[in-house]
Amino acid sequence: MIKCFKCGNYNSDDDLFCVQCGSRLVVADSSDKYENNPFADKDTTSKQPYNNPFGDDDHKQTQYNDPFSTNETVNTKKETSSAKKTTSNSNSNKSASSTSSTNTQTNKYYSAANNTTATSKSSANTYVPKNPGMSNKEMTILACVLCGLFGLIFVYMIFFSLISSAASSVRQIEVGKSSEKLLQMENYQDVVSYLKKQGFKNVSAAGEGDVKYGVDYEVGEITAISIDGDESFDEDDEFTQNSPIVIYYHSAADIEVKSYTSYVGENYMDVVEDLNDAGFYNIEIEEDPDLIIGLLNSEGEVESIEIDGSSYFLEGNEYPADAKIVITIHTFPD
Repeated sequence: MIKCFKCGNYNSDDDLFCVQCGSRLVVADSSDKYENNPFADKDTTSKQPYNNPFGDDDHKQTQYNDPFSTNETVNTKKETSSAKKTTSNSNSNKSASSTSSTNTQTNKYYSAANNTTATSKSSANTYVPKNPGMSNKEMTILACVLCGLFGLIFVYMIFFSLISSAASSVRQIEVGKSSEKLLQMENYQDVVSYLKKQGFKNVSAAGEGDVKYGVDYEVGEITAISIDGDESFDEDDEFTQNSPIVIYYHSAADIEVKSYTSYVGENYMDVVEDLNDAGFYNIEIEEDPDLIIGLLNSEGEVESIEIDGSSYFLEGNEYPADAKIVITIHTFPD
């Protein structure tokens, strides 16, 4: 194996050039240097000393004879020189032919080495494109476009809402019933449902808080109906869709109470009278037959009181007049 001095690749003994980089290989042995050298002339690989390029003893002698020799010697010298030149030309032609063949082989080696090197460099320098993604500039542009798009959508929604509101505000709706017929309906909630079904959107109800003990009103009974400030209207009258409509009705009054401690221990009849005077009218009495002798508690004494589900209430608390009140009293068993 021959190691390339340039790239370090190991090549076979027959290679003249490195198959990896194409560099000419250096042979360590002097004999191999001549044998594997394509430029070497086969006739010049002998181990003879380089004395005379023509290798002729006669010529060697005549070459170093006395320059003042005779004409015969000179003529002989010329003839010998001419013959040697002919022989030299013949040898030169053979050497040139051998050199041409060797050059052809060398060119093949160079071509293969160059192809190998070019292929190696081409594979090494082959650019494999990667997915670069989006640059910061592109991301900024995209963000601006999206923001602009969302802004346009938002403006369009506001514009559409304003147009719809303006259209609905000018739309006229027929009531369908006069104010007298609406007042004759049993409950205010029925009137609210009817008006919304007609297409009115701004419908509300307001309780007057005037129902309490001793007042002959029913909770939920309608007292008045106002459409856009008009309390008297006919069934064919028209109002806009968003016209304010208020339905007034009787509702329970809010009443302040005393503390629960002011009722416990008192006679239940006094407590009921006091609550009625305040305005409460939804009162129930429950008996607790826990008395045996009646020394600690007397019959009819208030054991506990509960207003709207609360047993512990303080003075000043407010409850509606129709709140359920449960009074528990002590009694003897039957």
